Parts: sequence; C-alpha cells; structure tokens
Amino acid sequence: GAVAEEIHGIFFWQIKNMIIANRAKDAVKSGLPPFVYKNAEAGAKNFKPIELQKMSSDLIHMTHRVRQGQGDLEIMLEKWILEMK
Repeated sequence: GAVAEEIHGIFFWQIKNMIIANRAKDAVKSGLPPFVYKNAEAGAKNFKPIELQKMSSDLIHMTHRVRQGQGDLEIMLEKWILEMK
C-alpha cells in the first residue's frame, strides 16, 4: 500500500547508508546508529562501490525526470528494479 515516492525514498535511504557504511571504518566514524551500520555494511557486501554509486545516481536522475514530466515514478521504479542484476 506504499506510494511510489515512499518506496523510492526507502531505496535511496538504504543505498545511501550502504555507501556510508562501505566508506567508514566503523559505526562511530560512519555516524550511523550501530544497528543501522551493521545492516548497511552487510548489504554493501553484495555490491561493488561503483554499483552502489550507480544505483544512487539512477534514483536521483529518476526524481529529476519525474519532476520534468518525463515519466511516471511508479513505472520507472518497477523498470529499475527489474533491470537490476
């Protein structure tokens, strides 16, 4: 029952946390709560840093395209998810 904007925000937030956890040496240096850091660190192990950056960039560009009237966020998100390897 979540709207596309909410789902987009959740994806972006999680990817952002994985990027932060991947770059930081520990939870304290990341600035994330320990539980969030541990989950983000575990998730980041499934992706190369360049893949996380691309996912983040894709989500940002998706938002810009929607605001410019170049598509529907729900459809863009679905396509993005289905195209992920």
